[in-house]
Amino acid sequence: MFAKNIGYLFKYDIKKISSESVTKHGLNLILDGIKFEIDCDLKNIKKPKIMSPMQTINQLIEKKASFCRFGDGEFCLIDGKEIAFQKFDKKLSRRLIEILQSNFDNIFVGLNHSYFSSVDGMRQLPKNFIRSWVAENRKKISDLSIPGQQYYDAGCTQLYAMYEDYDFNGYFSKIKELWRGREIVIICGETVFDSILVNIFDCAKSIDYQYAPSKNAFQVYDELLIEALKADKEKLIIAILGPTATVLAYDLALRGYQALDFGHIAKDYDYFCREVEHTDQTISDFLSPD
Repeated sequence: MFAKNIGYLFKYDIKKISSESVTKHGLNLILDGIKFEIDCDLKNIKKPKIMSPMQTINQLIEKKASFCRFGDGEFCLIDGKEIAFQKFDKKLSRRLIEILQSNFDNIFVGLNHSYFSSVDGMRQLPKNFIRSWVAENRKKISDLSIPGQQYYDAGCTQLYAMYEDYDFNGYFSKIKELWRGREIVIICGETVFDSILVNIFDCAKSIDYQYAPSKNAFQVYDELLIEALKADKEKLIIAILGPTATVLAYDLALRGYQALDFGHIAKDYDYFCREVEHTDQTISDFLSPD
């Protein structure tokens, strides 16, 4: 609490306080009042309304909705920057903003719940990321989102990489209900499953694969959409294709499909089943393009 109070004092002019010869008693009074100021500030914090990971999964199961996820990569592209998966593309940037600010009952838009909550229980690398990149971009993310709109957790597909302590058995068992016994189509990079030893989708009734470039997939987006539209609408479409999957899931949902932008889930489950002991390096490798 003392550390938090000292941190909060940085919003004041410390030199001015010192020059006015504040006594120890006066400083204690200032510190005592900070808790009320913090309380008021907390009530005025504006942040997106985001469901937790398990709430998100439960709602996807219950409503059979489609899902479009936004993480740091999507926000970098919106901001005019390129990422490892995708070079900057003006059309892609415009589409991402369109999707982020859309509002359809059957299309869930995902933001990271962890960006606006406690980092307790998280692994060190994602914890550091939230305290650096996220801290710098949190206001921008809030400004781009629609006040009062319900968002869902974009991080629900990679909890084993993010958290040290979680009910992973319950989590993976629940998420499999989305495709258990269903016919599914997986749209992914050509090498995504090359190193997967335990396939989380094995409980599906059948799996068809459609392959795309692992990098810069949006450059062939029209062809990817045409191929995806050949699938029967009763099949569940799962896109594992970086930011292109965000747009693809959205466009397929508009055309009557249930489509999930579910990047990282296959690797996350495989790592869990193989009991990979996560380090900063393994998590960095996990998040790199295949």
